Amino acid sequence: RYVLQWELGVLRDRYFRRIEEVLRQALGNLREELEVRARALEAIGACSAPWVREAIQNAYDNDSQRLKVSAIHAMGRNCDPCWLPILFQELSSSDPQMRYEAAVACGAEADEAAVPRLALLLDDPDIEVREAAIVALGEIGGSEVKSLLARYADHPSPGVREAVQDALTRVEFDEDPLSMSSEF
Repeated sequence: RYVLQWELGVLRDRYFRRIEEVLRQALGNLREELEVRARALEAIGACSAPWVREAIQNAYDNDSQRLKVSAIHAMGRNCDPCWLPILFQELSSSDPQMRYEAAVACGAEADEAAVPRLALLLDDPDIEVREAAIVALGEIGGSEVKSLLARYADHPSPGVREAVQDALTRVEFDEDPLSMSSEF
């Protein structure tokens, strides 16, 4: 959260620089536990510094599946459209964890080009991937998403129905935020 606060201009440079240094050291220390390095990458992912983009790409190119998953997660936090080709590719990965992270990242990118690709995940065999695709579609919004999600409003799975309703509520709110003010 501190990285994002710095990107938004809320956190002072002097505080961020300390955080950045610690995360960069953890990420670059090959003797550090893999999980710590992966989490450091996820944490710094929201930073727009060039070294972060390079670290994300290096982790994605790494042989470690754990680092690849964290790289996909970091791509979503990074919100740079340059990651879309990789995210689109990973939406069809054989690994459900990669599909899940790619769907979440596509939602963070909020690019309408992801809609048809995310639509394919609405019938994914993994329930968490399905729900991540629904949430991502809700983040993207638009009339195409509304009609797509409406087809799943009566899905047999209560989790899918709830995710669809939440996503449709999000889309409606994004279209007209003041229309829902009486509900709050």
